[in-house]
Amino acid sequence: AAEKLRENNEFQAVMRLHTSFVLTFTRHARAQLKDAADAAWLDRIETELESIRTALKWSLRGEDDVAAGAEIAATIGFFWDSRSWDEGTRWLLAARSVLNKLEPRLQALVLAELVRLQPTNEETFELAKRSLEAYREVNDDLGVATALEYLGQTLINLGRYGEAVECLEEGVPVARRVADAVTTLRMLALLAFAHLYGGDIDVARQRLADARALLAPNTRVRDHTLVLRVDAEIAFAGGDVERAVIVAQRTLALSEQAGDVRRIGTSQYLVAHALAAAGRISEARVHAVA
Repeated sequence: AAEKLRENNEFQAVMRLHTSFVLTFTRHARAQLKDAADAAWLDRIETELESIRTALKWSLRGEDDVAAGAEIAATIGFFWDSRSWDEGTRWLLAARSVLNKLEPRLQALVLAELVRLQPTNEETFELAKRSLEAYREVNDDLGVATALEYLGQTLINLGRYGEAVECLEEGVPVARRVADAVTTLRMLALLAFAHLYGGDIDVARQRLADARALLAPNTRVRDHTLVLRVDAEIAFAGGDVERAVIVAQRTLALSEQAGDVRRIGTSQYLVAHALAAAGRISEARVHAVA
């Protein structure tokens, strides 16, 4: 069919229309995911994945509409993060290769989503800083809040807990100012992690309480599990091993319910660690090899 269209000089027009449709769909998916169940939208995107790939190949590999391709790849960063990390990284690296052809706000989004997916290292830290600077240049407070969240997460992963606290404390009022409850919740949970790893369990507990206060019936599974993970780790650090086991198991159940492959693995490790500490070695082994 593609060859027929090429023969009739219609291929480019059809692909431009197809890519426009895919871009509209991915924008809608990103907007809806703030309030919808994770699994439903992740599954829906997976159903449309071949159409999405077709649009990405045409727009990014052929450089026919790189802005549309870059936005598609970045807009569904949440899907790549949950279901297809390797593929998402490839498309976002392709988008990064045409960064100078994108407008500043889209540059910032591409960089931010790369930070979400890439393994944490000094390069990731530099990408996070560039994303933050780009959002600041265009006075996008919503983007600034997200970039500060990602930068804070990166600093935690690098073991730079004091800097992470400073970054996230700067981000919380920005997120509140733009009424972004999701990013506010996530930054409060990350602050709990940063204080816990930095050795201040009392402040970690307070930040956890602040994050839990923002949980709602429509809270996304990935955000709920983030709060549960820090809850389990604080319980473990405080010597309440049985609570750590219960909360870790709930984290795993929610991740499995959402079909979030990446967080299922993290949750399996958390459950195994808690069970081993509780002396339930045979159960811990089951999760350790899952």
